[in-house]
Amino acid sequence: MAPCDHHHKAKSPTAHLREEHDVILRVLALLEQLGQELEAGREVDHSTMAWVEDFLSTFVDRCHHGKEERYLFPMLERYGIPREGGPLGVMLHEHDQGRALLRAMGLKSEGKKEETVNAIRDYVALLRAHIDKENNVLFRLAEQVLPDSVQKELTQSFELSEETDVGLGVHQRFLSELARLEASCCPSLEHHSMAADLPRVWSHT
Repeated sequence: MAPCDHHHKAKSPTAHLREEHDVILRVLALLEQLGQELEAGREVDHSTMAWVEDFLSTFVDRCHHGKEERYLFPMLERYGIPREGGPLGVMLHEHDQGRALLRAMGLKSEGKKEETVNAIRDYVALLRAHIDKENNVLFRLAEQVLPDSVQKELTQSFELSEETDVGLGVHQRFLSELARLEASCCPSLEHHSMAADLPRVWSHT
């Protein structure tokens, strides 16, 4: 499964990333539901679990985190936002934590249920708090310190990365499949961000 591409070409880089956050939060709600089903001892569709793992490894890590790590974070460092001992270091550390938890989930394999459930719970909590920090702190800093010309350059870099590295049309396929899974597996899920109520702290948890 290929990573994402987008339909928001004219938007700022932070708006671009916030839109991706909205989609990620929907998948986290689906993943949380799957984890609760596993914990309760109910059967979970393995193709759904495999799709979620593909989404997390491609859309979240390779596409979304890739844009931040290759383009946004280095530019913020150039404009005075510190990496060591600052918010960028925290974000990078949490990216690594998420990768480790994704490996621990083993959603495509028949691993130990308890380990999978615990990894799902920790991953969902980590990503929701991470998104809150980025949306409400880091991205606001970016909007303050980065000149308009630099923000435009970042948006162009995001678009070029999607076109050259991953191709077109995949984002819509992700969204279509997500809507189908929400309707068939978890019809009670609501499409809203749960990040706004989380504490806004820069700490390694």
